[in-house]
Amino acid sequence: MPLAEWFIKKCGDYKRDHGKSLVDVFDLHWYPQAERDGRSPYLGRDTSLAFNQLRMRTTRDLWDPTYRQESWIRDASEFKPTMILRRGKEWVAKHNPGMEICLGEYNFGGEDTITGALVQAEVFGTLARDKIELASIWTHPQGTQEPAWKLFRNPDVVGSKFGDRYLPSDTTRNWLRLPH
Repeated sequence: MPLAEWFIKKCGDYKRDHGKSLVDVFDLHWYPQAERDGRSPYLGRDTSLAFNQLRMRTTRDLWDPTYRQESWIRDASEFKPTMILRRGKEWVAKHNPGMEICLGEYNFGGEDTITGALVQAEVFGTLARDKIELASIWTHPQGTQEPAWKLFRNPDVVGSKFGDRYLPSDTTRNWLRLPH
């Protein structure tokens, strides 16, 4: 059993045994580990098509059960998809219903190219669809990431924001297919 799942289970056992939660929120951190020419999307600066396609694909680490991990993690996880948010939610549902999931640190980079904004928008959509309770970018939105934050948090500059309501959506259609 993975350590994170074990911890969630132990918290669930405690809640059942004592009638109260020991931990209310499980905090996950995620940075894409895929690399191109020795650089990872969250740290690397590169405007090449191949590097930006890699950055765009790595958001699938968060949710996609069909995504083949493009880093050392695939070897460590027996070639299973990472789908870290969905996996965390499955562990909570199985072992500790009611515990919330937080993506306490993440960053997919891209402040030097438009993919920073696109990836940030993709992450916002994923967080909303998967009903993640809380998330924090490390360290703060930079460069092209910032417009995505403005679009979702204050698009009209008078306090409107995306996320006031959750509307279910179907993401089974793949309108944009990036090559692997």
